[in-house]
Amino acid sequence: MKYILTFVLFIILTPHRVYSNEAIEADAIRWLVTRTINYIDVPTPTIPSNLVAIESSSSQIDLSWSASPDNTAVTSYKIYRDDVLIKSTDHTSISITGLYEKTNYCFTVSAIDAENNESKLSNASCITTPKATPFDNYHAFNSFTDNTFALSSCANLPLETAVGIFVSPTGAATAAGTQLDPLDLATALSSTSIVSAGQTLWLMEGIYKGNFTSKLRGTSLLPIKVRPLPGKRAIIDGNHISGGAALTISGDWTDYYGLEVISSSATHTSTQTGSNPTDLVRNNGVTVTGPNTRVINFIVHDNIGGGISSWSNAPNSELYGNIIYNNGWTGPDRGHGHAIYAQNNTGFKRLTNNIIFFGYGTGIHVYTEGGQMNNFDVQHNTWFMTGASDPRASQKKDNCLIGGFKPVTNLLMKHNLGYSENSRGTRLGYGGSVTGQDAILIDNYLSENFWVAGSWPSLNISNSSIFRGLTGAASSFISDGINGNIVQTTPPVTGNRVFVKANDHNPRRARVVIYNYEDASSVNVDLSTILKPGEAYRIHSSFALFDAPIIEGVFDESPVSIPMGTVAPPQPTGSNDVADEDDPHRKFGVFIVMHGGCE
Repeated sequence: MKYILTFVLFIILTPHRVYSNEAIEADAIRWLVTRTINYIDVPTPTIPSNLVAIESSSSQIDLSWSASPDNTAVTSYKIYRDDVLIKSTDHTSISITGLYEKTNYCFTVSAIDAENNESKLSNASCITTPKATPFDNYHAFNSFTDNTFALSSCANLPLETAVGIFVSPTGAATAAGTQLDPLDLATALSSTSIVSAGQTLWLMEGIYKGNFTSKLRGTSLLPIKVRPLPGKRAIIDGNHISGGAALTISGDWTDYYGLEVISSSATHTSTQTGSNPTDLVRNNGVTVTGPNTRVINFIVHDNIGGGISSWSNAPNSELYGNIIYNNGWTGPDRGHGHAIYAQNNTGFKRLTNNIIFFGYGTGIHVYTEGGQMNNFDVQHNTWFMTGASDPRASQKKDNCLIGGFKPVTNLLMKHNLGYSENSRGTRLGYGGSVTGQDAILIDNYLSENFWVAGSWPSLNISNSSIFRGLTGAASSFISDGINGNIVQTTPPVTGNRVFVKANDHNPRRARVVIYNYEDASSVNVDLSTILKPGEAYRIHSSFALFDAPIIEGVFDESPVSIPMGTVAPPQPTGSNDVADEDDPHRKFGVFIVMHGGCE
């Protein structure tokens, strides 16, 4: 509202002074200028009212309010979040984006007039953002766009252009397979698929519900690729059909990248003993039966069955870079379901750079009673605290078991990292009467118990560190100070160890493992082997892959300080069974580094 105060001029002539017309006019103007005052909004604008905050997603809040009654002069509104000015608008509603999930925010609004006078603040509207759904959290480590690492001062690697055949959760069997007319997943993976050797099958973002079998066949020179659209999350939920696996891979010469495989079932508890309970919707995550195939950088978690199984009819195959946790179920007898269950006869089988933790069974379970365990190449894996999803404290399992009722032949274990706080750890061999086994173990770092069972005529162990003790026949093959080995019954108390490994199949990704013997609140890590100066990065805890990064920045060649023990363990779906005693807290941590991939 605009107030104008005007004084009316009265000219009084006295007999003692003579005024000319010009003098009278000049004096009158001066008098009028000094006594006419324009008051523009001497009062501040009135206060906006009825501010309401409504959640739109885990990262967005929508605000609306009633206009200031003084709206004839109000030109804009200022929005405050937790008493800090964040935006302005000339409307009476606005969306606030870029928020964190499960976080409380309080908003207020003020009115601004044309002279920049500001009203008092409106009522406060406070709200807590919900937990992120799989597709509304742009912080997820595997969700990004070309702009995610825009803070880089160097040129980031561009996202790959998607060319090939497309599927979506709402696709149709009769579709053309283009991005605008996508196929359904079952049809695209079938033996009559239009996907041919050398092509890429792109999964559009979303949840694919059901059990799927891939029969795709590429060639040695033209393998097929199956992967989500760049920077998108594609989830296979196998909850809806009991038995089998969410994804069964047959066919051959096909590589599968970056899919997330889950079960949305609400319980991991059975009242029945044995491996085939009928009171659970039980599904493995991934089953591999096709030769010459690779499963690369999957996230396999919370399946009511095993994580990934790879059998003898899938020789010359590899499981690489997968993150596997909280798979399996608990029964009255024991925990069931292993992170990786594998057998092999001819050709090779590689288990490489996987991260395995918690769950209800063993981590890596290379085991058989009547099959074969030949030609395994086990390198650069990280395993810790497997079995910890089971609520019973006595049910902790081996992080890695390679052995059964048949011989293990031609085993190579190299550069693996293990951590356990109980008597279980890495175990070679199973039955005492089994002979003819041979293995080479080089450069493994195992802060856990090491157990050797059975007869091993050839067992070569060198340059390996074993902490927390030896069990069975282990002391016959490894001792402190021999062949470069370090053997102790307790972990060190000084001298933290850090291991950094780039991902061979994703130029934007790396893994960091920290043994924090000094129990520091943070550990400095040299990332110069994976980052270039000026490159933006985000670091995620393996416990919170889909939450905000625990640290982010631009690399300046200085060591990066990674906080330890700040993220709680991910609980299995529908339970709270991972006990505090199974959380390594600050003593041990595994992290994923995502970065711009500067050229």
